[in-house]
Amino acid sequence: MNSQPAPSSLSIALHLLGVGVVLWSLTGEDRPLWVDILAYLAVGAWLVSSVGVRVVERLVPARQTNVGAEIGCALVATSAGGLASAGTSGLALVPAVIAVGAVIGTAEYPLLWGVFVGALGIVTVGVGAVVADISAISLLAMMGGIVIAALLGLSRRQTRISDDALKLLREREFAARDEARRVALARDLHDLLAHSLGGLVIQLDAVEALLESGKSDAAAERVGAARTLAAQGLGEARRAVAALRDPGIVGPDVDSAAVLADIEDLLAAHRSVGGIANLGSDGHTDRVPANHADIIRRTIQESLSNARKHASGSPVSIEVHWHDGLVSFTVTNPLSVGTALAASGGGHGLLGMRERFIALDNGSSLVAEEDSRIGKFRVTALLRMPGTAE
Repeated sequence: MNSQPAPSSLSIALHLLGVGVVLWSLTGEDRPLWVDILAYLAVGAWLVSSVGVRVVERLVPARQTNVGAEIGCALVATSAGGLASAGTSGLALVPAVIAVGAVIGTAEYPLLWGVFVGALGIVTVGVGAVVADISAISLLAMMGGIVIAALLGLSRRQTRISDDALKLLREREFAARDEARRVALARDLHDLLAHSLGGLVIQLDAVEALLESGKSDAAAERVGAARTLAAQGLGEARRAVAALRDPGIVGPDVDSAAVLADIEDLLAAHRSVGGIANLGSDGHTDRVPANHADIIRRTIQESLSNARKHASGSPVSIEVHWHDGLVSFTVTNPLSVGTALAASGGGHGLLGMRERFIALDNGSSLVAEEDSRIGKFRVTALLRMPGTAE
């Protein structure tokens, strides 16, 4: 059971004031002894539950013990106050009304408990009215006080439930945003490391082979290419860190020619580590949002990394088709030839590519699949621009 919000000092002070007013009003009247005993017992229960238990909660937050004390005090205040209400001109009804409203209004308690306490209050008020022989109008007025207290408690209960639900929703939204940021970070780190480190592994393997064969000049060229690849990876890492520090910064829109130039840079890096690739493109568009251009570049970058990893040295074919409001592209390479580097894959790259397209939530799609009939692995993507209907 969840704990209630901690009572404020003002709330405790108001309850103390109410207890004092009722006690002062009860003095000086000539009543049967049993009526006074029940009335003071009800006020005492009110004082214990509204002040004593609350103070103890602050000092010793033993929730289960407090629940028992609160419900016990509510039952005493309701039954004693209800029986004595007619004999005290309604004064003893005040603790009963407060007890009914408090139990029903506490969302942590089952509603059935509050219904029982409210019913107990009505029954005891009726019994007390019979003994004191008061008018029907007075009886109905006191029972109405119990009903009003129950309705106010129910309203308070619903408000608290709504507030708790809103708080839970906000916590879940925060958790979802945090999860999305974590996934995006993992995706970007994977792309950077797979592209840069994967290429460096290939280059260093080539350098080792060239040095063993005595081709130092060729090895030096490979070292230079590896240095260039490392510098590119460092630049990508800096851009990723900048985006994480200030995700609100969005680059300007570009055209299809600028996107193709970025793809050519990726192909140049791919060829520098011994890869073979060709690019075909048709169509043109003047507006490609920065995030869409980044998705295209990241997808092709990851596809090239996968090709180097699983089919090193095999030709890669890229076809890009620009349409009105969307772009489709396909990256094709031979199936895996079982290289040592391929064993390092965990499938995170393909998952990251799909997540980028799913996150757009505009009908964009990506399919990565093997076509054993022609011995090819193919990545096929359809990317819709903002405002384009499916």
